[in-house]
Amino acid sequence: MSHPDKFAGILSSLHEAALDDSLWPAASGRIDEACGLRGNTLVMARGHSQVDAEIFFARICHHGERNEDWERTYFDDYYPLDERVPRVTMLPDSRLVRVADLYTDQERKTSATYNKSLPLAGYQKGLNVRLDGPQGSSIYWALADSTRRGGWGRRQIKVIESLLPHLRHFLWMRHALGGAQALNTSLSRLLDNTRLGVILLDRRGRIIETNDRARSLLRGGHGLFDREGFLHARMPADDRRLEELMADALPTLGRQATGGSMTVLRWPFRSRQAVHVLPAGGVQQDFGIGRVAVLVAVVEPGSPVQLDAGLVASALCLTKTESQVALALAMGKTVSDVAKERGQKVSTTRFHVKKIHGKLGISRQTDLIRLVLSLSDVPGHRPH
Repeated sequence: MSHPDKFAGILSSLHEAALDDSLWPAASGRIDEACGLRGNTLVMARGHSQVDAEIFFARICHHGERNEDWERTYFDDYYPLDERVPRVTMLPDSRLVRVADLYTDQERKTSATYNKSLPLAGYQKGLNVRLDGPQGSSIYWALADSTRRGGWGRRQIKVIESLLPHLRHFLWMRHALGGAQALNTSLSRLLDNTRLGVILLDRRGRIIETNDRARSLLRGGHGLFDREGFLHARMPADDRRLEELMADALPTLGRQATGGSMTVLRWPFRSRQAVHVLPAGGVQQDFGIGRVAVLVAVVEPGSPVQLDAGLVASALCLTKTESQVALALAMGKTVSDVAKERGQKVSTTRFHVKKIHGKLGISRQTDLIRLVLSLSDVPGHRPH
């Protein structure tokens, strides 16, 4: 099978596994084959060490089979002592790092994880990568040793890097469905879900069915709305991005459909709803709802974010400018968006962000966003 065919097969498997947990090992096996791996481990968690970690998803698979015995062995016996864990949590998004580089010279001689666990499981010469996950979490992907003679090759690395955004979307989609108690269900059963907005599109991108939650959202028109049978976003920038995601998810001749996620501003509530777009052409079809090509899942925020720049400034000891930048980022805007609104260079805004990070002792924008949003729960603080 050619490389493009293998890659297309992986994406199809990921789309199916996003809806059905039991299909992840098969997708993992396809990844092993295409990338030349002895296995791989996928984890989604929140926290920066073993002490404060919350693990939401963890699967260790070898050759398309989940290894639950090894999962128990690692997380019970080795994970609490694994020296690389806090270092992996600090990796920049999407940077591949050799496992050996996550241990000091001394640890490579004395670490029980490095010298016993990893060689037994076939990970000592593997790679690790961290991806930004939903709601301040992180996705950790550990790739077992290469099956290629001579170790990791340039082509292998290129294939792995090309899979990262698709792996991220798989877990973002799974997280959204899990939060709505909608995992492992059919498309028609999804339409009965009351916690999640569900919109089904045909091969032309036209809306063919919605559930009650989605119909209510579309009628309100604060974020998404229906224009002549097609899905749109209220804000122009969001609408352009949504159009791109739906175009990528629709099947076309000679191009593999791909999924994606974004947030849509709900005006005037100053909150954003998450929108996950998933190709559904290969997913289980149900009689009575026609030929479904794309599933759009909409996750609403629990409540509008009640914050202002003054609160952010006083709570985090930031200047007026820094607090305005931090709040704008927490509202879902990009650094480029903030620079444009403030009439300044992107480099100037990045300078402000760097100063904020230094004051707060953090290194990632996701940490800043989580800090700002956490202030919405501070008693007695409300916008003027």
